[in-house]
Amino acid sequence: MLAAATLGALYWAGRGVSPDYVKAYMWSAIAKAEGDEASAYRVTILRSRLSPTEFSHAELLAAAWLRAHHKEPVLTENAPDHH
Repeated sequence: MLAAATLGALYWAGRGVSPDYVKAYMWSAIAKAEGDEASAYRVTILRSRLSPTEFSHAELLAAAWLRAHHKEPVLTENAPDHH
């Protein structure tokens, strides 16, 4: 959880990496799914800064990572349903 939360914060702030809200959202959503409360706040803020296309992509990336690591994806409200 700590690594995902840290990556989310680093991509959000652009510390050591180029700022990337899609990657920030992805890692923050993963940390949120693992119970990190600070990441839940970050997900809310980042959601407002992403276009619908970016949001959909970030949600899909987070869900794929969670599935690959045998964790159940927890998508946010208003997430696109691709089934």
